[in-house]
Amino acid sequence: MYKLTWEHLSEKRALLHCYVQEWSIRTARELDASVNELFEFLREEGYVEAYTLSPNKRFCEYMAGEVILETEINNQKHWGFKWALK
Repeated sequence: MYKLTWEHLSEKRALLHCYVQEWSIRTARELDASVNELFEFLREEGYVEAYTLSPNKRFCEYMAGEVILETEINNQKHWGFKWALK
């Protein structure tokens, strides 16, 4: 089970949010399809980049994100990721 959402960040840039409640192979497959659909929708809407801030570096790398920031929030490492939507 997961929830994938986005919001307008700035001109041509979207901020992504993904919350996974229970990880499984089935969830991974469904999430892959949902992310592809979301990226296609954002491209059609004119967005060229998407960003997120996550404590789960491996997951964002799995989703082919580019690390652009490393920071600590409440004593926990977080990484900023970017996806080119062109």
